[in-house]
Amino acid sequence: MLHEEVLEHYELWCELNQVYADWCRAHGVSIHRLTVLEALWFQQKTGCTLRSLQDRLYLPKQTIHTIVDGLVKEGYLERLPSPEDKRTKVLRLTESGLEYAKTQVAPMYQWEGKAMRQLAPDDRAVMLRTYKQLIDALRTGFEEEDSV
Repeated sequence: MLHEEVLEHYELWCELNQVYADWCRAHGVSIHRLTVLEALWFQQKTGCTLRSLQDRLYLPKQTIHTIVDGLVKEGYLERLPSPEDKRTKVLRLTESGLEYAKTQVAPMYQWEGKAMRQLAPDDRAVMLRTYKQLIDALRTGFEEEDSV
């Protein structure tokens, strides 16, 4: 039984990714570009580095570089020297970049919110709690496996 549940989890995970990819395609943005914009939008106060984007998004370095370079050329993103290490650049959305990110990211959140409202509040709470429990169990299992 557990084997089938693991397989169903994998299939649902793939299906969820496909739903997001379909939404992005319908809205004329690549899923990777939207993911980078989302991360930049949420980290606007502190900014972020290329490395922190790579660590958070698990996208190939070249993919992130290409997206960031494009956003810089379009005037949506700037590279600023880090206050801690002048060799490191901090990425921040420009004013026009904030507006652009808002036009890309906000519709997705509205779409997600509409979908989430279709679930009962208790079901949403169970879903989120279960995600957290699964993540914790996977991390613990990985750490135990890694220490052997």
